[in-house]
Amino acid sequence: SDPNFGALIPGGDLMAEDTTGNSVKLISYGMIGVEIKDNNGNPLQLGPGIKANIQLPIASAQLSIAPATIPLWYFDETKTLWIEEGIATKQGNNYVGQVGHFSWWNCDQPTPAATISGYVYDNYGNPIVNATIYYNNVAGTITDQTGFYSGQVNSGLTASIYATFIGNNSPLLNIPSLSAGQLYNVPDIIINGNSLGRFKANFVNCNNQPANTYVKFSGTTSNSFIYAPNGIVNTIIQCGAQTIIAFTSNSHFDSTFIQPCLPDSIDLGTVSICTPNAINVQFFSFNMSFNNINYNYYDDYYVTANYQPQGNAIYINSETINPSETAYLTIADFFTYAPGTYTISNAQNGTILLDHWGNGFNYTAFKDPTNSQPSLTLTILQSGISGDTLEFTLQGNVNVMENGSGLIYTGTINSMHLKCLNF
Repeated sequence: SDPNFGALIPGGDLMAEDTTGNSVKLISYGMIGVEIKDNNGNPLQLGPGIKANIQLPIASAQLSIAPATIPLWYFDETKTLWIEEGIATKQGNNYVGQVGHFSWWNCDQPTPAATISGYVYDNYGNPIVNATIYYNNVAGTITDQTGFYSGQVNSGLTASIYATFIGNNSPLLNIPSLSAGQLYNVPDIIINGNSLGRFKANFVNCNNQPANTYVKFSGTTSNSFIYAPNGIVNTIIQCGAQTIIAFTSNSHFDSTFIQPCLPDSIDLGTVSICTPNAINVQFFSFNMSFNNINYNYYDDYYVTANYQPQGNAIYINSETINPSETAYLTIADFFTYAPGTYTISNAQNGTILLDHWGNGFNYTAFKDPTNSQPSLTLTILQSGISGDTLEFTLQGNVNVMENGSGLIYTGTINSMHLKCLNF
């Protein structure tokens, strides 16, 4: 019943594989995630042949239509699909069934999939990139550089669809009941662009070559974040006062400007992202990947850091002007600021905790003490007395918990970079 249901669950598109190997689309009637550990944090599973009973409440709006029996499905993190296994029976207001292993389980009615596709434009005819498509209030696919989207949906159901971009929603469009395998071309979805403007730029590196670039725009009422392959940016953002922060692998650039509203646009032309030309800012950035999901975060921060000798730990707290957006980094049982490269697992009981909260992106990354994979590597580039810059990188394998859902993924911190002007 949560309006953000699709964003809170694994396999949010509810694509599945039934017992015959066919691809189907699910309608959920209840879901549970089970993770059980011993006192040392080791994951536990049921023994061979042992079953566990699960009981899932049925949402009140679904009670009258919930079938007497319904297939059970578990989420396969390798296939990123729901897999059919078992049956649940309706008992009062609940579904009750038996499962042979602990994971995410779902009571779902399968339907053959149909496909919808279409385009999202603003009211001036410009394609909108990175608009999110909502199908029956479940977030689904994202539009590409041409404003195009395509995704699989349930057949046999009437539905509604709309798109949202930087807080601007399109009107609802009704989707008729589709037959299995049908391709339905949705009429163009139009988002009112009166508060939007078009931004163009071409980012290059110190050698004047195209540079893969992460770009964040911070407006007065909303933020947007895009990845620009080859540094070419041609996108719709909020009009009015804007701050832009652009990052390559080792350089950054920031500036402020006034974005005109549509149909006008602003073109910065060729912009060099080169450290000697970059404005020195306090910033915090990291890139993580897990379960085929890439998570990137870059931001300007007012950064403070302090050393806690009582806990033998590096503890860094970073906070934006907006107090709801913070990041915390703790490296326990590791307490040097001396430049060098260190293997975190070599420190006694060495652990790292990276916790980022803000703007809807809430993840905690931590080293799994039971993980035998290569350990985390910390490289301190420079440090000094209070007021100097603490600069370091961190790489290695971690577990990542999606705060809110409690989902835990095995992943990698591909890069992490923190400049701290006061510590």
